[in-house]
Order: sequence, then structure tokens, then C-alpha cells
Amino acid sequence: MFKNNIKVSYVSLIISCVNLVLYHLPLFQFATDNLDYKSLDGVLTLVSLIATILVLNALIFYIILFIAPFIGRVLLVLSVNTNAIAVYFIFTYGVIIDKTMIGNVLNTNYEESSSFFSFSLILYLILLGVIPNILIFKIKIVKVKLKTFLAHIGSALIHFLLKFLQL
Repeated sequence: MFKNNIKVSYVSLIISCVNLVLYHLPLFQFATDNLDYKSLDGVLTLVSLIATILVLNALIFYIILFIAPFIGRVLLVLSVNTNAIAVYFIFTYGVIIDKTMIGNVLNTNYEESSSFFSFSLILYLILLGVIPNILIFKIKIVKVKLKTFLAHIGSALIHFLLKFLQL
């Protein structure tokens, strides 16, 4: 399927875009429900939200995949599966995932947790978990030179410093 090797920087951007589309829909629904997206301020806020998510995810994926490609893929698989389950629970039960919710999940026994098992959960895991995971491991990643890596990281950090300091 992936005959050409893809540079780690492009893989990071692709995964960041897929991550944005598949797993951040609840965030954008919340944003559009609470923002006046027909105004310039609302549009700029949504565009800033999209740009921030894309760039920060790409930066994190880039660093992890550059330093340790196999470990990065394993972390991406864990992240994708966790996101798939989280999106399922957000859409199905309307829950907000926070620190308390994660604590409750970790303290749940088998009888309680088995009641949440359903066909739609399996469907979410296959469509939003298994299929992206297969693609993550099928991509042939080409490492970039250290100088290029440092230049990309440095420019991204400078961009964020300027953005957040409003210079």
C-alpha cells in the first residue's frame, strides 16, 4: 500500500491531521456550541484551535518518531485505541473525560465494566482504532538528519513563543 518511504516530518503531519479529524470532533462540537462561529472572533478562535492542535500534535509525534520510531509507533497505537474508546463514551453516554472519570474507570470492577461492552464499542474500536493502527505500522518512515530535525523543532518552538507572547 505504501510503496514510497515517507519522511518522519510528513508522517507526523499526516498523523496529526488524521488525529484531528477522527478524535477531536467532540471538542469542535463543544466549541461551536459555545462560540459565535458566525462572527470574526468565533472563526478566528476555531482556526486557532485547529492550528494549535495540528501543530502541537505534529510536533509531539515528530519528536517521538524521530527519537524512537518503534516506541513512537507503540505509543501512537495506545493513543489511537484510547482515543477511540474515549470518543465512543463521549458520543454514546455524553460524558466528559477528566481526572475523576479516569479514576473511576481504573476502580471499576468486571461486572460494572462488562455492562458497557456493546457492538457499537467494537465498531468504534475497529474503525477508529484497528484500521488506523494497521496504517501506522504499514508506513515506512524515513528519518531526517539531526540538523533538519533540530531546525524543525527550533522553528516550531520560536513560532509558539512568538504566538503566545503576541510579538
